[in-house]
Amino acid sequence: MTVCLFDNLALPSSLQLKLETDLYREDIRDENMKLMCYRIVQVQLNNIIKHARAKNATVLLKRGPNCLELTMQDDGIGFDMKKKSSGIGLRNIKNRVGLYNGVVTIESAPGKGCILKVVIPLN
Repeated sequence: MTVCLFDNLALPSSLQLKLETDLYREDIRDENMKLMCYRIVQVQLNNIIKHARAKNATVLLKRGPNCLELTMQDDGIGFDMKKKSSGIGLRNIKNRVGLYNGVVTIESAPGKGCILKVVIPLN
């Protein structure tokens, strides 16, 4: 799923992108959920490339017994969570995840990068 996105993504040469899928099983039958995860990765990678000035980014996809977890982390410039309002990309991510009763958390601070975590229940 995500590997195809990485293959077709024109990354700035300075961004090192790592994909971790050791704990992921491709047994989710809901094709719309898979597409949603793909779109979330696409939007957040776009955010990292456009705004973060990151040198490194990691995408971690894992499948627990009752949930799917997607975590994206970068070492970019970060932002003040109190001052920055969610842009349309982050708002779209939250709306998509909400359709599956999932939860989105974002951690960021100036100079500390950003961590976006999505947890979607599977039962």
